Amino acid sequence: MKKEKSTTGDPFLITVASAEHVRYAEELSKLIEQSAKARQIGIAKREPEYIAEKMRQGKAVIALHESGDVAGFSYIETWSHNKYVANSGLIVAPKFRNMHLGRRIKEAIFELSRKTFPDAKIFSITTSHAVMKMNTDLNFKPVPFSELTDDEEFWDGCRTCKNYDILTKNNRKYCVCTGLLYDPAQEKKKPLIARDNRTVVLAFSGGLDTSYCAIYLAQELGLDVHSVVVDTGGFSEQDLKEIEERARLLGVKKHVVLDEQKAFYDRCIKYLVFGNVLKNNTYPLSVSSERIFQALAIANYARDVNAGYIAHGSTGAGNDQIRFDMAFSILAPEVEILTPIRDQALSRNEEIEYLRRHGIELDWEQAMYSINKGIWGTSVGGRETLNSYEYLP
Repeated sequence: MKKEKSTTGDPFLITVASAEHVRYAEELSKLIEQSAKARQIGIAKREPEYIAEKMRQGKAVIALHESGDVAGFSYIETWSHNKYVANSGLIVAPKFRNMHLGRRIKEAIFELSRKTFPDAKIFSITTSHAVMKMNTDLNFKPVPFSELTDDEEFWDGCRTCKNYDILTKNNRKYCVCTGLLYDPAQEKKKPLIARDNRTVVLAFSGGLDTSYCAIYLAQELGLDVHSVVVDTGGFSEQDLKEIEERARLLGVKKHVVLDEQKAFYDRCIKYLVFGNVLKNNTYPLSVSSERIFQALAIANYARDVNAGYIAHGSTGAGNDQIRFDMAFSILAPEVEILTPIRDQALSRNEEIEYLRRHGIELDWEQAMYSINKGIWGTSVGGRETLNSYEYLP
């Protein structure tokens, strides 16, 4: 097999596909199909000849390894008389995954789309969180399917997807996939904002994890920390006063309380009450529902102050990390997310020792538990709750 080499020392050559790459079409068709089966998701199947034609038209990007193996691929589809462009079929061969190759291919097909169809709206429908993150980093926005093309030929292409019946049963209003759209007209309207990359907005509770983050972000990374408490109903006036005092003790540059109680009730809780909504028919959606409104408020604040970073104290063990990361990635894609506790895989004892070394003394016994209070419930985690060997306190 012919070997393909870049001239930069990079083992991958990422280029616009052409007729000379048609020999890879059958292999790529199989890769797309195999990926769908392995991930148990619906990806519309593409025949080798369809892929080959995209290559001949110069409407595809291919990644080749220096060994000569095909490493990845993506192609362009146009709809509604070139008013809409879809970046489709993004695939990376299994042995080349976890090398950031998917992102590079995505960026290349996006740039090819913008160059070839500068006025077209570019869209993507996907079930992949990784692809959603790539898209939001490129300023795609999540949209309902009604904002995508109404070209029947596009939607007919979904027939080979295993989830097609879901799409048709609700008249194409939604499906398992998420729709994302890049509108060049809207991008042109955006004012140029000079972001202050020294400012980090920290989702702050005053607990051990976020106290560690406040010191670490300022002392180790040299950032100006804005500690932000989002009040969704779980704090008394005394609680808020004590949290502010702790933030000042930790040396934050600015401390802010955002009152989201009314919004949380009007837009969420009352519907949970009306529907008697319980997770697993057992307990109310207290923490998960709060986190979305906290993330909304924090993302909006970060954009208001032109922050370069948003930080949160989630560990790698729970669902909060996903709730925050996904919300921030979609709502403020231009802001980098920092997660010191998760990234450093810190234990609570390590956090406590770090704070002590920086002269910060807390009620360590109380800090052994993580308590989340809200108007829709209170949850407690730590020590005895991590296994079933001891009685709960």
